[in-house]
Amino acid sequence: AAAAAAAAAAAGGERKRLAPPFVQVQAAAAAAAAAASPLPVKTMSISKETCEAILKAENNEGLKEAADKLATEVKEAGVASLEGEDGLLKTLDEALGSSNVVAREGGALLFAALSKKIKGAALPFLVERLDAVIANAGDKKSSDLRKTSSK
Repeated sequence: AAAAAAAAAAAGGERKRLAPPFVQVQAAAAAAAAAASPLPVKTMSISKETCEAILKAENNEGLKEAADKLATEVKEAGVASLEGEDGLLKTLDEALGSSNVVAREGGALLFAALSKKIKGAALPFLVERLDAVIANAGDKKSSDLRKTSSK
């Protein structure tokens, strides 16, 4: 076997390494099982009413509860519910960039709730929005917004 490998290397080619037979069988069985019985796709959607409650809030009462509710819905539906036209990231971006100080506070609370409840799975989506949260931590008009964004 060593001589064959040396001859193949000398000829300019390398020997193709195959996975052990038991690994090949396991991979084939997994592929067959996936094709025969696909996992059900979760179709749970994010509450539009709760998103609107954050975006159109006039005071900060109930913002934390709304943010926690949305984060729980994402945790149950999966991080795929963050993306897309109906995804929660659209609401988060609107809230963090809003001219309404209370909506920005709601966005910061939503950011924190997603970070705490979903943890690492949400990180790739949240890192892009961290600069908006940090910018809100220096808001000159609202001490509540500064305090929420600083946490």
